[in-house]
Amino acid sequence: MASYPSPLALDRLMQGFEVGLDSFAICQVGKGWRLVVPAVPRVLLHLVLKGEGALDCGGRRAAFRQHDIIIVPRDVEKSIVVPGREIREVVAGQSCGMFTDGMVSFNAMAGSADVVLACGVLTAPGDVGPGLFDHLKEPLVASLDPTEPLQAIMDFMLSELSAPRPGTRVVTECLMKQALVLLLRQQMARADVSAGLLSAFGDVRLTRAVTAVLEQPGAAHTVSSLAKTAGMSRSAFASAFRDHYASTPAEFVQAVRLRTAAHLLKVGVLPVKVIAATVGYASRSQFSRAFRGAYGVDPTGYRAREAAFEDASPPQWARQQISRSAPTRPSSVLTA
Repeated sequence: MASYPSPLALDRLMQGFEVGLDSFAICQVGKGWRLVVPAVPRVLLHLVLKGEGALDCGGRRAAFRQHDIIIVPRDVEKSIVVPGREIREVVAGQSCGMFTDGMVSFNAMAGSADVVLACGVLTAPGDVGPGLFDHLKEPLVASLDPTEPLQAIMDFMLSELSAPRPGTRVVTECLMKQALVLLLRQQMARADVSAGLLSAFGDVRLTRAVTAVLEQPGAAHTVSSLAKTAGMSRSAFASAFRDHYASTPAEFVQAVRLRTAAHLLKVGVLPVKVIAATVGYASRSQFSRAFRGAYGVDPTGYRAREAAFEDASPPQWARQQISRSAPTRPSSVLTA
């Protein structure tokens, strides 16, 4: 049985998987240039703010144009190409410099940029459990319905990046998140259950079970109880769940509990013991062991670390690209 989840279920799924987004770079490519972006262990989101070109990945080429959204799976190398008489190639780490406000710029051009992309990394706190986009195997290039307010969002983003000011990175992240939500909403409304981003939610029976965990992570969930919620036999449910989410039901329940606990530790003032009971652990010590195993630090240490954490620098792997590159040069000024 295949069907899309309801809008409410989609909201809960996104909250449960804790989809985050950190903007980190601007890619600028000129006509006749190819920007090679090495594989990184994160799912990447690109918004095409200006121009048109092609994405080469895995021997395949996909055309893109202004206002398209590109999502690339983790651990996949790609190239951004703007066709010309001859193609000159640059690896991202060899033409990398600081842009503004904790963002970097990857440039492949001799003069002005014909294509400009805003780039972000999709994250799940601590990478605990399966991620919403982990099932993607190939890059996705998607265009939103012209009736959606995407054009205005991207035009504003391009204007913001053309004259960066304090807070530009935060503004860019907010706008990128809006674009991602519009894309998810559009794919949810379409009849094709195989659509890239939502293919993992193709079986509404599994969605019912997942939503039950997200609504009440502290409940006494078992494989049998979740299979009953899904209306499936225990064995069929366990097998289908593994196929869709690359995780066993028990692993998923624990991941949701720990993510919920991490959120409560970061934003609230509840005692650790209360949080442990709220998310379904019989004792604080049991909770602490599970939390440390997932996040590398106990709940008290995590709370202290998050309270003190103010890091506006690019992600670690982006900083590594900078450190490996030749001496950096100032990034060119964006032109709308």
